[in-house]
Amino acid sequence: KKAGEEQERLQGELATLKASRDKLTTDNGKLTAEVAKLSGERDKALASAKKAGEEQAKLQAELVTLKAKFAKVTQEKDKLAAEVSKLSAKAESLGGQVAKLTETGGRLQIERDNLASQKIKLTAEVARLSKEGAANKTLATKLSGEKDALQEQHTALSASAAKVSKEKEKLAGVNQALAATAEKLTSDLSDLVAKNQTLSDEAASTKLKLSEAEQAAAQAEQACALAQTLVASEQQKQVEAAAFAGKAKATAETCAAELGRTTALHAALLDAVAGGGHAQAGVGVVLHKKGKDVFVKSLSAGGAAANSGELQEGDLVTSVGGYPIENLLIADVQRRFLGPPGTSLSVMGRRGRPEGS
Repeated sequence: KKAGEEQERLQGELATLKASRDKLTTDNGKLTAEVAKLSGERDKALASAKKAGEEQAKLQAELVTLKAKFAKVTQEKDKLAAEVSKLSAKAESLGGQVAKLTETGGRLQIERDNLASQKIKLTAEVARLSKEGAANKTLATKLSGEKDALQEQHTALSASAAKVSKEKEKLAGVNQALAATAEKLTSDLSDLVAKNQTLSDEAASTKLKLSEAEQAAAQAEQACALAQTLVASEQQKQVEAAAFAGKAKATAETCAAELGRTTALHAALLDAVAGGGHAQAGVGVVLHKKGKDVFVKSLSAGGAAANSGELQEGDLVTSVGGYPIENLLIADVQRRFLGPPGTSLSVMGRRGRPEGS
């Protein structure tokens, strides 16, 4: 009955140890998943920062190009404005000349009309004098000469008036050409103003894009800072995970050793009960397993192993009773050290050192 109670207690401890081991395994898996997630977020943040930097550089290059184009158009605009000013001044000068020639033509026209009127009067006078007779012939001849002189003056004035009219027409053509040129320059200036407005709009748009790029760069810097923080946090968590994993491993080894000890004790109790009253004795050896190897943990004072002087703490056990113990559970190895009192037991192994020495 006592052995059964001990068996139940040991089974409870065994279940608790297994639950602790499963919990440690689950926590380790969660930490590994969290580390992988943080690594993905860090890579994503670094990629976003790199892309934002490339976009900012591209927008800055476009802004430099647009500024150069705007400066060139501004120079062309100023040059055309200077040409328009010169042509306007020239047109005003020609307009003054045309006005002056027009005034001269009008004055000459008045003089020609006066001469025509005088000619008519002289003609009438000549006709009247001709009727008076030969006595007035000398006077008529003189008046005829004056008439001819006036006729010549009239012809000369007519020629001058025709010349002035032609010059006026020529100046009118020049004025029309200048007006057409001024109109064309005005149209070109309007086109330049429209183009300048377009460039201004593009510059404003580029400035807006640059502002957006700067904001993106600031966000990228924040993302980089966040990524660095995440990396630092990830590294800290990795360190903590490594420490936790080491602690978990040590705890698992301790649990495994304790499980082996309790299993061996349990097996010994079962063998004692199953012997039906036939006593089983050991040699006073406490074992522990590390990996696949089984070592002597301690020797019981007064036990057969301690009294023989053949085994020491830290020795590696390779066979018991002539049977290799490789790949056996610690409980099976512990059970091989049991036997009827007074019998002998052969143990093979290699000399080792006590743990911690």
